[in-house]
Amino acid sequence: MAKILIVEHEAMTAFRLKRYLEKFGYSIVASVHNYKDAMTAVYKNRPDLIICDIEIDEDNTGLQIAQDAEDKFGVGSLLLSEKYSDEMIEEAQKIHFYGFIMKPYREEELLATLKLALHQIEQKRINAIRFVDIGSYTFDKKKKKLYNAEDEISLSIKVTKLIDYLTSNLNEIKSYAEILNDVYEDDEVSLDTLRHLIKRTKTILGKESIIASRNIGYSLRGRVVK
Repeated sequence: MAKILIVEHEAMTAFRLKRYLEKFGYSIVASVHNYKDAMTAVYKNRPDLIICDIEIDEDNTGLQIAQDAEDKFGVGSLLLSEKYSDEMIEEAQKIHFYGFIMKPYREEELLATLKLALHQIEQKRINAIRFVDIGSYTFDKKKKKLYNAEDEISLSIKVTKLIDYLTSNLNEIKSYAEILNDVYEDDEVSLDTLRHLIKRTKTILGKESIIASRNIGYSLRGRVVK
């Protein structure tokens, strides 16, 4: 599940937001209330998204946090504000962000905006990758095809989905649940089914291509070619 950093100057608001998002499975890497701690948390945790209160102090430091997190670390933000002014909107328009919500907000509205923001971020990340080298093979993520030199390698639908998912999270350990959810979607299958799929895929790509992390999940070794 996505990793979220909360930057909020009101302690109770931050606490409630953290508990609400954790209820839906989001991982809150930290909850901070100033620029320095926000930048440190972004550097150490590399969150997928920052939920950032604009009014960290009188100078709207939240906007600076959002801009620097994007510019320095490629981490986007969802902005919150309890005040509205033409000046503040004008300043916000100078930076890139994935959503803007006025406080007090409805939790359902925040959750929906968060999901859309994370979807945009994921699509941006996936679309930035075209070719991935896996050993002596190259996977074309646009065409969803695997090649060895100039020859296309025949793949089943599930093997294709597995390779596509793991190449979108290259060299990153993904849990059994995350892989099952992406490859099999709403189908209820056992962990043994996933193990058999992994075995078939390793037969094609090579034994060292997919690394098992005991009782956690799997990761795929590869290199982005673009």
